[in-house]
Amino acid sequence: MDQMIYKRIEPVIRRTRFLRLAWTLASIWGLSLVIAVVMIYLNRAGEFDVSKVGFPFLIATFSVSFIAVCAGLFTSVSAFKTVKRIEREFPELDSSLLTAIEQQAGDGKSLSFLQQAVMRKAVTHSYENSWASLVPLWQLILAPVVGFLSLFGWMIAMVGLVWFAIPHEG
Repeated sequence: MDQMIYKRIEPVIRRTRFLRLAWTLASIWGLSLVIAVVMIYLNRAGEFDVSKVGFPFLIATFSVSFIAVCAGLFTSVSAFKTVKRIEREFPELDSSLLTAIEQQAGDGKSLSFLQQAVMRKAVTHSYENSWASLVPLWQLILAPVVGFLSLFGWMIAMVGLVWFAIPHEG
């Protein structure tokens, strides 16, 4: 893939990766919040003793979060899938972006006139139509906000688990 084309696709890849990671963490923390609230409720009802599960639950949530962050940072979003998504959203490209990413100059040679024309069409289209808008700004804001709210709620629930695990007099 030509560097000029990759530089135009890379913001979409970066935004997609960030969004995927943010929603993954929000899901993990949200699910942990629900589990913690259920455990607190069952403890209050006398059906479940939380004194032995608080710390392992904390470690498990941190471990899953760490694995998710590592997976999100070290796995890449496929450039080919991103190109297909751009082509699907902008049908006026007429597969020229798919064609452009397949262009390779021979050893020590430059691209032919037709290859350059295809590349030029794709790059021009990227400037005229913001490809990065495929991942809307509102999603880039909403996902971390939901994640932080889930994390905050989970931390409050963990304090509740610890509180109910400590024997109180009275």
